[in-house]
Amino acid sequence: SMGQAIDLTANLRDRQVALWVAQNRLAQHQLQRDFPSTDTTEGTVEMGGREWRWREQVSATPEPALRRIEIEVRAGTEASYLARLVGFLERANP
Repeated sequence: SMGQAIDLTANLRDRQVALWVAQNRLAQHQLQRDFPSTDTTEGTVEMGGREWRWREQVSATPEPALRRIEIEVRAGTEASYLARLVGFLERANP
């Protein structure tokens, strides 16, 4: 049971850090006042001593001034994602 508790704690830590990576990606877009085109992009970032892979899918919405952005984060070469965040970006007024 102690081994299971340690595994659970490590998994929860990984999920929390992955969520921070996703939140940082969204915050970066918001701070730069980005209005990305509808596309899918991928990249990597280091946080907490590990490499994380992120994938962003930007979609149009019924409101032309909004973009939907879905961010998934995986640990290293893992196949399944540990965090998923959906947010919206508004086109900046000139």
